[in-house]
Amino acid sequence: MATGSLRHRVLLACLGSTALPAQQWLPHTLPQVPSAATVTLRDVDGTAPDDVWVVGSYTVNHPGYTVQNTLAMHYDGVAWSIVPAPNPIGPGGPQNQFSAVKAFAPDDVWVAGSWYTLGGNWLPTSDLYVAHWDGVSWTPMVTTASSPNGSGHGITDIVASGPDDIWFLGNVVTGYSQALALHWDGSSFQFRYGPPPPATPGANRIFRSGAVIAGNDAWFVGGPLNYMGTFSYLVHSDGSSMSIVPGATSSNTYLMTSVAALATNDVWVLGEEQVGSNLSVLLWRWDGSSWNQAPQWQSGFHAHSLHSTGKELLAGGLGGIQRWDGVAWRNETTLAGYATPVVQVMGNAGSSVFAIGGAGGVPSTPFLIERVGGITVRTPCVGIAPPASMVVNTPPRLGQAWSVAIGDPSNAAQLQPGMTSSFWVVSWRPAPGHPCGVTMPGTGFGGRLAELLVDSSPGIAAVIDSPRVWNGPATSTTHLMQVPVVPALVGMSLFTQGVLLEVGPMSLSVVLTNAIDFVIGS
Repeated sequence: MATGSLRHRVLLACLGSTALPAQQWLPHTLPQVPSAATVTLRDVDGTAPDDVWVVGSYTVNHPGYTVQNTLAMHYDGVAWSIVPAPNPIGPGGPQNQFSAVKAFAPDDVWVAGSWYTLGGNWLPTSDLYVAHWDGVSWTPMVTTASSPNGSGHGITDIVASGPDDIWFLGNVVTGYSQALALHWDGSSFQFRYGPPPPATPGANRIFRSGAVIAGNDAWFVGGPLNYMGTFSYLVHSDGSSMSIVPGATSSNTYLMTSVAALATNDVWVLGEEQVGSNLSVLLWRWDGSSWNQAPQWQSGFHAHSLHSTGKELLAGGLGGIQRWDGVAWRNETTLAGYATPVVQVMGNAGSSVFAIGGAGGVPSTPFLIERVGGITVRTPCVGIAPPASMVVNTPPRLGQAWSVAIGDPSNAAQLQPGMTSSFWVVSWRPAPGHPCGVTMPGTGFGGRLAELLVDSSPGIAAVIDSPRVWNGPATSTTHLMQVPVVPALVGMSLFTQGVLLEVGPMSLSVVLTNAIDFVIGS
């Protein structure tokens, strides 16, 4: 009771002192990479919302040739910064990339990919590249596959049950491409290779993705190298040996691209198959004893990767992100504002999930978005509000500016710019009937029914940041609040809603927005 009272007193004192679509995903601004002609992001992972890593590569054009360098960026909860990483230089200059990252602590981060050299025939060949960050500097751990042929090697994914049980997945070439599961036990590496497909033991193959449930329960998926095949390559590891698990197959040529696990008896695998001249998505689900075809999303979404938060399953792909709710796939974000967006990879970072992708063609423009824990967008249950009439700019965190944008981007209410003011109402209680609200006749656009979705009682709610002028559908109005550095506020729930008020010569129009519920973070 005392903690709650302190929270409310601090919040009231703060309240009195004074754009993304309406989902839970917020865009991040990444730093410019000096001299980069192109930037490619390939993986993201973190330990907390203020300790996140993104890796990939960038190219630099020189007269007559181009070099490719490794790229690593770190987020400290306020801003992203580039963390220079070693770039091995072969005869052809730096031709390197990071493809995967796994973070266990601020001083325990692994990255992996490949670095390129020129072979005896002056053709580019690739080798393994694994490095470790100790909080201060990088240490290259593996820069060769230690194999007879030493060509065409690379790491595509890193999965682990802990810092002493890490799998670096990819391929090495030993006369043909073998699927590699390079294992780190806390002190040394062991080179392990995926078992050969029974029907085509010499087929070129690669591991593209993995999911670890426990040290004795891991799944690795892949398929033929650089093309589709006719064999299933879905491998289970019990910690000491690997075996192919049959059942997830297709009658067409196909490959497996991604695997995610929610539990020992709930594992999902994503793939693609060639049907005529088209690529179709395949989706399988493991129930603990067998693989079966799994329910897919509605048309218009083409998945590229699966991701488990440990509690829920997400799919990223062309058009945005979908979430499995236990019965069907639901839209998480459509990524409005991006041209032809493709979400490629997602990663956990404490209470947040980060997603990276590209938009706008080839080469694409990289983007990064964050789903912040503790944000729920609510629309009226029986009333009506302008679509996306209040959206999140930045979430509430101690010592930082909390911000929302209020407006009518679809011009549904047809209010007059310059004659309309926006108000941001913050309460520590929702309206009775949460997640629904109290019906308010005449406060929906066009004089229709709307809902007050927060408790507006005096002493419970306050108007933040004073009224602001709304300048029209193209420009939502930004409202800010500085969250004080008071640890007792962390975890407190806040319920917010916007109001648009047009005062004309002979009329008064009131329009209520959607609501957003927040939990204050540290």
